Amino acid sequence: MRSSIAWIILLIPLLSLAQRRNAHWLLGDGVHLEFIPGVPPILHVPTGLVTSEGQSVISDLQGDLLFIAGHDSVYNALGHCMPNGQGPFTMEPFGDVTQGSLIIPLPGSPERYVVVHIHGTTFEDWPKATYSVVDMSLDGGLGDVVPGSRWTFTDSLTEKLTGTPHSNGSDYWVLLHEWDTDEFQAFLVDGTGLDTVPVTSHAGSPHDRIFILPDQNNNFQGQMKFSMSGERIALSTSNGGAQPAPSIVQLFDFDDMTGQVGYRMTFPGHSRSYGIEFSGDGSKLYVSGIDSVEHYLDQYDLGLDDTTAIQNSRDRVYSYQYPGDPNIDWPGAMVLAPDGRIYLTHHFSSTHWMGVIDHPDSNGVACGLLWNALDISPGVLIHSFCNQIKHYHDSPFAASVRPITPRPGLNLWPNPIDA
Repeated sequence: MRSSIAWIILLIPLLSLAQRRNAHWLLGDGVHLEFIPGVPPILHVPTGLVTSEGQSVISDLQGDLLFIAGHDSVYNALGHCMPNGQGPFTMEPFGDVTQGSLIIPLPGSPERYVVVHIHGTTFEDWPKATYSVVDMSLDGGLGDVVPGSRWTFTDSLTEKLTGTPHSNGSDYWVLLHEWDTDEFQAFLVDGTGLDTVPVTSHAGSPHDRIFILPDQNNNFQGQMKFSMSGERIALSTSNGGAQPAPSIVQLFDFDDMTGQVGYRMTFPGHSRSYGIEFSGDGSKLYVSGIDSVEHYLDQYDLGLDDTTAIQNSRDRVYSYQYPGDPNIDWPGAMVLAPDGRIYLTHHFSSTHWMGVIDHPDSNGVACGLLWNALDISPGVLIHSFCNQIKHYHDSPFAASVRPITPRPGLNLWPNPIDA
């Protein structure tokens, strides 16, 4: 029997025209979700496209799926690799990069999009980033990568890749983080494309490799997120190994005019913290992890007056004492959705369930976390989530301002829609 989650009725007419760039998610083993204002998330039949984790998806202003960026290759709305979409360093279908790609509309060019990839790596080869340009007028309207537009523009990276609108109302920022240093790299995307000379900031803790831990893959996995307003950044690191190891979990300020990052505070006492996310109004921060006893999901109240008060507001909204391997079925990646909820994975699990934080702006357990909330059968998550900008200049994301009203229970509807 499926669990159900409450539904938020969107009462503001403007919202029917908003959020459409984020209308589609493709994740895991062919899972395809669609978000339409006022109805439950729609589960489409599996696409057959397996991209593991961190792929990006973008829709047009009407909410129709445009294309998908995997970890190295680019796919059209039919799930087929674009004619020039095959990447040179492909690890598809299983390219394991936390935030492996990101799609950004090219300012002033409605048919064109910048695609950024972080490529998978061995422990001897530092992760690299490339960008290319997709033109949706090519291949009969299905889109294609513009020949000669793919460039490697930086390397020595962690697996963190995110973006936010520029304050000028037209451009965007793409944000990356170096491995083994404390350096943020903010790349401007304007009408000429992606500027390969970054705005650099040194802030927070260096994301150093910890050589005493297995595989030396520490402090480069984990999510980095902007708040909805773009004024804050939060990041986490997930350190591998049979035993949970300390994580970096920190909060930063971001100047969306200059691209500069400034350190704000640290959240101590976390380990194996792969997932992090802001609530829609920016008042709450959620951090997932594993300690020596249990899997957990913690909430912090960012609306308090000072750093100590925020640290002391730590509230455990989910915990599970694992009986064996700590790496199985733990809270992983999190993403704020167009319906105002936060969706989360069951990390390293073949589960057909997704977790949901029903009211992310609410304090403590009132946030309404449901661990087995949405049945995505026959799809499987494989610890995956879509990596998208939260809102776009031409498609505002305003779900967080909607009123919460009494509403009926919800399962995915229909399941599957195309069966």
